[in-house]
Order: sequence, then C-alpha cells, then structure tokens
Amino acid sequence: MSLRSAVQVLLVATVLLAAPVAGASAVSTTAAGPSTTAPSPSPSPVASANSTPDDVRDVEAADVDAAALDPIDVSLDPADATADAGENATFDVVVDGASEEIFAFEVVVSTSDRDVAPIVDGEALGGGTSTDPTPEDDGRSISFRALGTDLGPGTATVARVTVTGEAAGTADLTLETVRIVDPSGNQYPVDERANSTVTVEDTTTPTTVALDPATATLSPDGSRTIDVVATGVPDGVSTMDLTVSSGNASVAAFESGSIAGEPSIRQVRIPADGSSARLQAAGASITDDDGDGSVTLGTVTVAGNATGETDLSVAVSGLGTSSSRYEVTSTSGTTVVVDDSAPSVPPVVGDDPPTNVDSDPLLEDVDGDGTFTIFDVQAFLENFDGETVRSNAASFNFDGSADGEITIFDVQALLEEL
Repeated sequence: MSLRSAVQVLLVATVLLAAPVAGASAVSTTAAGPSTTAPSPSPSPVASANSTPDDVRDVEAADVDAAALDPIDVSLDPADATADAGENATFDVVVDGASEEIFAFEVVVSTSDRDVAPIVDGEALGGGTSTDPTPEDDGRSISFRALGTDLGPGTATVARVTVTGEAAGTADLTLETVRIVDPSGNQYPVDERANSTVTVEDTTTPTTVALDPATATLSPDGSRTIDVVATGVPDGVSTMDLTVSSGNASVAAFESGSIAGEPSIRQVRIPADGSSARLQAAGASITDDDGDGSVTLGTVTVAGNATGETDLSVAVSGLGTSSSRYEVTSTSGTTVVVDDSAPSVPPVVGDDPPTNVDSDPLLEDVDGDGTFTIFDVQAFLENFDGETVRSNAASFNFDGSADGEITIFDVQALLEEL
C-alpha cells in the first residue's frame, strides 16, 4: 500500500474508532466518584491498519456521518441492452455526484433470471485493494468490495458487470447493495438507484427439413420430382441419413432418388414396393451459395399408381458436417394427389404445368400460363436440362431428333415456332 493510502486508512480508522467499543461501559469521573453509564453501540470501522476489502461489508448507514456528504446517484449503465444468445453484455456501475473522492465501496448486483442472463464476470475499478469479484449462486449475483481506491470526485465508474445471453427472454439487473465511502470514513447517502434490463434474442435459425412443394398433383401414369430442403444449416451439409415415406404406395410410390453435393459416399435405397426412399451420404459439399437460408439435400421422384391422395413424410436420422451434427427441430412433408384429370407432365417452372397450344403432342406453353410467348422460350432455355424435362423428353422434343434427347437445338426449334 502506498504512503497516501496508508494515511487514508489510518485517518478512517481514527475517525471511526473514536467511538466507544461495542459492548463496553463508558466510565466518567465526578467529584462524587466514578460513575458508569450503560453500554452504547459502536460503529463497525470502515478501515483500520489491518483492514481488508471484506471489512467494507460491515459498514451500515448508521455507522457513518451521512449528513456530512451530499447524496449521490448510483446507476447501471446502459439502462437497457440487447444481446444475442451466446453473446455477452457489459454494464458499468456508475456513481454520480460524489463531492469527495471515493476511498472504499461495496456493491452487489443481481440478475432476476439467471436462466436468461446469468452474471459471468466482473471487475472492481479504481485501483486500491479489492476482493476477487466472483459470480455467486450460479450467476445469480456478484459482489464488489474495495479499499484505497482513487476515484471521484464527481462521476466515477466503480465496477463493471458482464452477463451472457443464455436463452431468449428478459432479465432485470438490480443494485442490491450500495455502500460508497469517502476518505474520511463517511458513507455517501444514496438518493437514486437506477437499475438495468437486458433482453436476450435468439437469432439462430432452427434446423428444419421439408419436402417441396407442399402439394403435388399428378396423373396415374405421371411422375413428380420432390425436393428435400434443409434450413438452418449455416455450416453447410456433408453427411445425411434421411428417409422419405409414402403413406400409401398403392396411390403414389417412389421410383428414384438423388443426392446433392457430389458426396464421396452415397446410397439411395428404395424397396420393391416403392413405399420409401432412403438417402444416405458422406463427404458431400452442400452450401447455401445463393444466400436464401436453405439448401437442397437431394430429390425423390414419386410416380402415380392410382387415383387418390397420400402424404409423403420425411424422417431425419442424421444431418451435419464432418465435425458436428445439427439438431433438426421440425420436418414437413408433401401431399400427393393422383387425379385422372391432372396433366401428365408436372410444372417446369412455377406451379402451373406446361400445356399444348396446337394440334401436335408437344408442350410449347412451357410456363403453363395458357399462351405461347417468348417467356416460354426463356423458361425452356433455363430448364431444358432439368429433371422434369428430361423425365418427359417426348413432350419437349421440338427439333424432332430421333434419339429424343433434349438439347440446345430443341430450344432453338421452339424459338423458331414463335
């Protein structure tokens, strides 16, 4: 301790120890002889030559001459803060209006909900000697005690509190105890205490797996490709094990499946009755390249067997990267309607199936809006190598090639029909 600090400690001790010791009798001498008065309570000293920061906790308002000092305001700053789940927020304990320097202090801060925002760290400021501020009761509160600080006068930050966002919600931070002492041993009266509120937001996107589209209509001899889409996979996907099932394979059954991302190991399993399609892969490279928050894990193609309706569902046994696993919070499926009046070719783009606008069997109205325009040529250019066109090549063989393969020449032939 420096010479200045030692002198201050002795000064505080001299002021506070001048009162009678608690429990002792005060003796006075008169002409009639000594007389004894009843014991009177004595203040607990703020500091003495052997004081430690823990001694500050014994200071009470009645122990010091509060009238000697103007009141102060103590606040947590900022008054409101927002933190994402998993991130920290820091609050300062600020004393305002100190007419003298601050020599010692005790401050206790608590959180109303440690499940939302527990206290994880703290720091006593101003130099001097202080206890180690360690969060107590699993982050419910933290205590700061210090002697010999060099803070004030005026406005001073005496401590700093750190909370972490544990779960979405709101928690109040409260100044439970505030004791601020000047170099003469006087405790400042506190006029106002201003507490704080921290709001924790969960900004993480839950991991979900869905079949797209939510509804698909096809004819008894038609087929439809369904995408398997995941959201909330910020690190991409390299491994998967999922099964898509048909509630009634006699209405619609699986005939094929594919896996995205060029995995080093892949397997698509479809039983003889077509009731399910299991997609397994490792070493895939599936990332959200377009930034829309979702990735296509693969596809399954379902074929209509008989008129009726059935639901396709997806169950995820595993989904993750090479080093971690996602917790899938929800899944959603597709309702398949098999209808005799449904077009045999599913939509190439959008929700409307392509149609024929003349007497030939070809489907010039690629976008399904009922007319043949340049937009159909544009749609065909962008999708001529897609699964729907390839699976229904006879309906898009505009150049009349013998092998029936759909190429850029079919796009040119469609353009020439305009």
